[in-house]
Amino acid sequence: MIYAVGDVSGAHFNPAVTLGFFAARRLEGKMVLPYVLSQFLGALAVSLLLRGLFPQHSTLGITVPAGPALQSLILEIILTALLMFVILNVSIGAKERGITAGIAVGRSSRWKPCLPARFPVRR
Repeated sequence: MIYAVGDVSGAHFNPAVTLGFFAARRLEGKMVLPYVLSQFLGALAVSLLLRGLFPQHSTLGITVPAGPALQSLILEIILTALLMFVILNVSIGAKERGITAGIAVGRSSRWKPCLPARFPVRR
């Protein structure tokens, strides 16, 4: 998706990316609300589509934390910061640096859903 629409939207699929670009002064303030609203509407549309396609799955798409809520929040903040570090260092506005920038971003976001499951809290 980064390669498909990156030149159009800057591949802002996540509000964290939009806020990161705004904080880094690479996105005008007047663009933040339309981007975030579009992201939420897109997420809602896909959620409704998946609910319609798979009505029997009550937890479809839900990430269930392996540990306490605070631990999950801290981990999410750290991983989002690392993702934004990669994105901000391989992109220039809606453009990317080099042919492999999309791969770098994709790989850095890939470990987000994997870590909590691989390192559960032992009680």
